[in-house]
Amino acid sequence: YNSNIRIIIINTSNMNYFNKEIIYIIIFIILVIYIIKKFRFWKEYIWWKSYWIRRSIFTNTEFKFYNSLNAFLWKNNLFTDYIVFSKIRLIDIFYANKKWNGKENKHMVYKILAKHIDFIITDKKWSPVLLIELDDKYHCWRKYYKSDNLKDDLCKYTWMPLLRFNVSNYYNFDELFDFL
Repeated sequence: YNSNIRIIIINTSNMNYFNKEIIYIIIFIILVIYIIKKFRFWKEYIWWKSYWIRRSIFTNTEFKFYNSLNAFLWKNNLFTDYIVFSKIRLIDIFYANKKWNGKENKHMVYKILAKHIDFIITDKKWSPVLLIELDDKYHCWRKYYKSDNLKDDLCKYTWMPLLRFNVSNYYNFDELFDFL
């Protein structure tokens, strides 16, 4: 006999129907609370099941462009001086001017927080040299048009060079020589 274990036996034969109902409801509530506490991880499990891993971080057109750009850098012996990155958030390239008060500063940050640039070329010291946007058929949509204008204006006012390429089967990178 272990004194730590207590078995509760309820003799329901002498109780009226109302008392039995209350006891059953209490037992049910205790059981539900136990189950909820025991299986609390299901909420996190369901949340994590809402995400999947992409097959690739590139679309097919971005992958072709990236390979063409790297081939151009190798061919012209620029690969030792420059590094190509892709899908970099604007907030990682630009920052809001600290002279604005807190509310305005947050607004400026939120404006660029969820936006990215397709490709960035940096020097060996990780300083941005050139930003590249690949424009596909969706860039004429209003949603993307506004985002493109924001990127254009941001680069214009910070003197950061931005090149735009339309999607094609062949890319002419000769204009890169003006920036590299």
